[in-house]
Amino acid sequence: MEKRKPIPSWKRLRRETYLLLLLLLATALSTFMWLDPVGDVDLSGLMMSSNDVPEEEEGEPDILSFVDPFIGTGGHGHTFPGAAVPFGMVQVSPDNGVKALDWASGYHYSSNKIIGFSHTHLSGTGMPDLMDVSLMPSCVMANQNDGLQEVIEGLLLKKTSFKTPELMSQYPKKFDRDAFQSLIENTMSHDNEHAQPGYYAVLLDKHDIHVELAATEVAGMHKYSQHDGSECGIPVVSLDVSTCYSTGTPIEGSIRILSDRSVTGSRKVNAWASHRQIFYHIMFSKPFLDVAMLHGSDSLQWDGCNGDGCQLAFFSFDHLDDLKIIVGLSTGSEAGAQMSAEAAYARFGFDQESMVKAAQDTWRNTIGRIQIQTQNLTQKTIFYTGMYHAHLAPVLHSDLNGSFWGPDSSSHTIQNHTYYSTLSLWDTFRAQNALLSLLQPQRARDIALTLLTHASLFRNILPIWTMGGKETDTMPGYHAVCILAEALQKGLMSLDEARMALDAAVATSRKQTAALEDYGYIPYDMEYESASKTLEYAYDDWCVSQLAKAVGDSALENQYANRSMFYKNIFDSKTGFMRPRNKQGGFMKRFDPQRSEHELGHFTEGTGWQYLWFVLHDIPGLATLLGGPRAMEDKLDEFFFPKTAASIHGKDVSMDITGILGRYAHGNEPGHHTLFLYNLLGSPRKTQHLGHVITNLFYSTGHDGIIGNEDCGQMSAWFIFTSMGLYPINPADGKYHITSPLFDSVRIRTSPLHTSKDVYFTIHAPGAASKNMKYIKSARLNNKPLSMEAGSFFLTHDDLGLKAPKVRVVDAVWCRQQQSLKGKDGRKPRVSVACFPRNEDFDLDGDDDWDHFSVSGASVDVVGSSDAEIDVFGESTSGDLQFTKEQKEIKNGVTSLGLEGSFDMASMEYEELKDRCNHVLDQLGLNMADAGMDTSTTYPHGMPQRAIFCSRTLNLRSIQAIGYDMDYTLVHYDVNAWEGRAYEYGLSSLGNMGCPINGLTFDPDLVIRGLIMDTQLGNIVKVDRFGFVKRAMHGTKMMTPAEVRFSYGRDLVKLGDESRWVFLNTLFSVSEAVMYAQMVDRLDEGLIPYSTCPQSYEALYGLVKQAVFNAHVEGKLKAEIMQNPKKFVRPDPDLPQTLIDQRAAGKTLMLITNSDFQYTQCVMSHAFNGHLEQGTSWEDLFDYIIVNARKPDFFRSDQSLYEIVTEDGLMRPVRSMGKGGHKMYCGGSAKIVQQALGFSGDEILYIGDHIYTDAALAKLEFKWRTCLILRELEAEIVALAGGREHRRFLKSLLDKKERVGFAFNQIRVHRQRILNKGQSLSKEMYEKVQEYNRVLAELLIVMRNLDEDIGPAISTDGNAFNPRWGYLSKAGVNDRSQLQKQIEKYADIYTSRVSNLLQYSPFVYFRSPTQSMAHDRRTVDHLVIERMNSDDD
Repeated sequence: MEKRKPIPSWKRLRRETYLLLLLLLATALSTFMWLDPVGDVDLSGLMMSSNDVPEEEEGEPDILSFVDPFIGTGGHGHTFPGAAVPFGMVQVSPDNGVKALDWASGYHYSSNKIIGFSHTHLSGTGMPDLMDVSLMPSCVMANQNDGLQEVIEGLLLKKTSFKTPELMSQYPKKFDRDAFQSLIENTMSHDNEHAQPGYYAVLLDKHDIHVELAATEVAGMHKYSQHDGSECGIPVVSLDVSTCYSTGTPIEGSIRILSDRSVTGSRKVNAWASHRQIFYHIMFSKPFLDVAMLHGSDSLQWDGCNGDGCQLAFFSFDHLDDLKIIVGLSTGSEAGAQMSAEAAYARFGFDQESMVKAAQDTWRNTIGRIQIQTQNLTQKTIFYTGMYHAHLAPVLHSDLNGSFWGPDSSSHTIQNHTYYSTLSLWDTFRAQNALLSLLQPQRARDIALTLLTHASLFRNILPIWTMGGKETDTMPGYHAVCILAEALQKGLMSLDEARMALDAAVATSRKQTAALEDYGYIPYDMEYESASKTLEYAYDDWCVSQLAKAVGDSALENQYANRSMFYKNIFDSKTGFMRPRNKQGGFMKRFDPQRSEHELGHFTEGTGWQYLWFVLHDIPGLATLLGGPRAMEDKLDEFFFPKTAASIHGKDVSMDITGILGRYAHGNEPGHHTLFLYNLLGSPRKTQHLGHVITNLFYSTGHDGIIGNEDCGQMSAWFIFTSMGLYPINPADGKYHITSPLFDSVRIRTSPLHTSKDVYFTIHAPGAASKNMKYIKSARLNNKPLSMEAGSFFLTHDDLGLKAPKVRVVDAVWCRQQQSLKGKDGRKPRVSVACFPRNEDFDLDGDDDWDHFSVSGASVDVVGSSDAEIDVFGESTSGDLQFTKEQKEIKNGVTSLGLEGSFDMASMEYEELKDRCNHVLDQLGLNMADAGMDTSTTYPHGMPQRAIFCSRTLNLRSIQAIGYDMDYTLVHYDVNAWEGRAYEYGLSSLGNMGCPINGLTFDPDLVIRGLIMDTQLGNIVKVDRFGFVKRAMHGTKMMTPAEVRFSYGRDLVKLGDESRWVFLNTLFSVSEAVMYAQMVDRLDEGLIPYSTCPQSYEALYGLVKQAVFNAHVEGKLKAEIMQNPKKFVRPDPDLPQTLIDQRAAGKTLMLITNSDFQYTQCVMSHAFNGHLEQGTSWEDLFDYIIVNARKPDFFRSDQSLYEIVTEDGLMRPVRSMGKGGHKMYCGGSAKIVQQALGFSGDEILYIGDHIYTDAALAKLEFKWRTCLILRELEAEIVALAGGREHRRFLKSLLDKKERVGFAFNQIRVHRQRILNKGQSLSKEMYEKVQEYNRVLAELLIVMRNLDEDIGPAISTDGNAFNPRWGYLSKAGVNDRSQLQKQIEKYADIYTSRVSNLLQYSPFVYFRSPTQSMAHDRRTVDHLVIERMNSDDD
């Protein structure tokens, strides 16, 4: 399937003869098979069910006994038989030493030679590569007394044949590669060869050397044995990093001896993938005696080598028997390779049997995800061998430390996902990736994130076909976008990730499909394979439109949806085919839909017939072009069952067109979906018939049992889906179309995101495995009729149980002690005392009803939600204390605390009442005279910066549940430390992109929260509540008022236009804004190359945004915080008691964070556990803990919910949150939370630091009450206090100017009235005007003098907080900032830290202060004074 060199004409002739015979046979066979087979009956018992948990069946054969790794190693399958684990970096396998296409994997069953056992291999590709780090045990027949170096040089170096002494001196020796191959080459018999998943063994004929191979993900283990008495000379193991069995050549290599038991080095190759690099580390089980090293290259020059430059080595031993060797690999560094080897040794030592057992346990779990029932052992072997092959690629590319060799030829480290390579996307997007998304969603998600990470390192371009981490640019299309669209559709990506995916997809499409915008198709006189490219780009463009639709970008959605219809532009209604067009719009003359020309034709590895059907996203549209569904069905009949000869011909017919059935070619991917199109045309029986024909005709248990290249699992994935009775025609739409299965029963076990078990789906088809073919008459899902489309059945991805998982709760006890508590209604109370031991003597009656009490005959109880009323302020009384019904007529109160005549207190003056309350508190020993009494004016501890400020009245007593964000809410970070490191990681990413970053440092004072980035002009601005710009900065230079006026005039900043304006509403935005401002300077200075960034501020912001994304994707910052939380996290000692008080008051507490489980555990433990009683952990403070919440999606959409059931983070899917206990969850949604709580929205308080992600959505979507945390508020208030004198001075200047201005304007208007009379002025009037003019001039000078003082005073107002931007809350002289407007709009209350609530008690009633308006002071106060004066009269 990959690009190949044209094959010689004699080979083509021989192959075409073979194809012709096969075609004649297939045509005859298909004509016969079209008839319904004898004994055909309806398969009416097709039943499907989700979430039925299987019982273990005893006595079943080991599932691995049905896996034969030799299937596909013959013919054109191109697979390898060696040892590997699923998706492992290491595949240690034998190499035959043949450079030919059928040896793409290094091995072909037709050969009996072995030249080495290398550690990386391709599975089923159409091009050879890899085969890195080859070891080979052998015997050198030489005198053991001779030095090994001398012996090896004597055998492998030959003299050059130059005649002149000068050339002989300059090039004395040359490496003889033929001699090297002859020395180490051995033979074997397939009778002495054995392979199982995770294990390979062979007996080498010469010297009776027995080789056994095993593997982990990142290491391989060799075990050599040799019969006693075998003549061996010098027993050696050769290490070869010089040979390249593909069309490429090694660039460099190294072999460095660390000790007599360990060797390390690297290898860089320029082959199919250019500049591919790998590192290795070797550990021997016993010391080698001597070593000989050579360059190993074909260079004429010979001057010896040591370490770097050595690519060939021989290690001698006293004997080879029981010699074991561990080889660790890394694509990132030698240290990573050493870690790989040492990890294997730490786990297994040199015990190969244990390594094999571990690998096979992994394989059992992997391929055992699908259990089939059938008596047909041949099909069972084909199926499970297919499962084996489908899980070999893609391969792990990041090492144990997260390091990998990137597409930019640099080493990188990533922490938040596994990075993969060998991404054969042109093949695997069709079914293999869909299989992984079904069986292993987490791995499918990691693959999708790999695509995004690749783009972030490669000019925002998605991969096409990667190997060894490098782009090969093989095959047309940009099908990475299909993988991303599928991941999004199946819930494997967040919307934020989808936005990144969309950005990269658009950039990639513009690179790949430039001609589409000009022509609406790819002209054949511009590019080869133009017709197939047009079709493949159309599908890719549809996938882009789906990404755009998901993120709400309607413009891009419409653009790419329209582009996806470009396939129609090459349809020729006269011929009924997709026909190439030229630049002038004319169809190609002499068009032949049966013609194929490899790489130089118009269809990629196919014909016009085969590509006619490649419109995966718009089958109805294709049917319309072909004349309707019936006409399309007739055309399909002619495709599969032609009435005339259907030979494929051409100048150089593609070798990949194999597995011929009529005009269909199963051996290559473009037509794999075609037989399922009958389902969409109302003829599903034809799909079912062809499915049985093709699975039986083109798959077998022979060495050539795969009809074409296995292509990294796609050929096997097709068989797996089809034999189960499912197939994804368009994998990105989430549908699986139904066909008749081959097996009586199929049970699928899948692991929804971040889990490993518990969701099962069963297909029951009794009798399907019998010889008589069965057709489906009806199908049901969980006893309900299955969905249908065009008369055939289909399932959605959701139907398979991934979003409707079985609920089977495993209780997780998070507290040291668990008590069974029941409330009056039989349910567990909201307060779980299990985590907070109380004084048992306090609860006198033992009913655990803490809030009910009786004193002096007065019974008091808590107002429940059902009994709540609305008070005079419009707030619910839920949670208030009230007298019971029998006591509501009480006229006098409690007397034991000195409150005689307590009801008379209501008539006291405020100061008297205040003194009485303070006296009561003093009597009780509560020295809290002014602590939080009047929440609008009084501050706890005499610290106004620690106050809680109220925008909307809030009765905390009525709040039943409180949800907390974590970062910058419960966990306070050192802003400079956190944002400084985020800045450094982002800046490094910018440097990698080609931006000049020398001399740049993080300046935390450059920006503040609440500013807005103008990505159109490269400015950062501060605006008032109306949207007018008050201050602005271009790059890092503050703009003058005149410049601000010129740029913005009276234009309003509209935050809804996110394409231009970016609001900094959280501290996490600081580092991004600092980088953007500094990069604007560099762009203005002409220091950023156009190749790095087009010269626009919008493009520059995209670059900075990508750099910030890269910093977070790689996960370095959070990894650094987890290693040293003390450096970044500032624990608040008052915080635990705050939460304890709230829970004791009966409130349900929740932690809702976007951070993952491990990070949350780390930082919360550091922030809380040091201030809790011994034996109590931070988890005990919460009733519910939700990690990976994915806000804002958490508030906007339904997401899958998983319960974390073990301390190491094991998750299982659940449908709802359980009641009681201290449960921890992953994902979910606010809707699920509210349903579990059973409270109305106004009974839930959400506390967070992000205005839009937290406060706004909680309020707008669910009517939750909100509290916003602004860490900078304390500094703001201190600065406001410190700047009081300055503001008083400024106010005095403004008042002066206002008074002078009033006088000036009065004089001016009287002057105007005189002049407007239009008559000749009298002398008196003339002198009056002259007097007015003189005074106006003098007053004008006064106002100008005042302005000279006012200007600097305004510009320095707020300097104590930030010298550039002033205060957070203010803009201009007297107005609120846009930030303050958003706070007051979305936050009911706001404060600087959660622990400020400690001083107010959980029962406080927050009342908003009196809101003054512009007319209050100037009118109301004046009227009051006027009335007072009249009263005096």
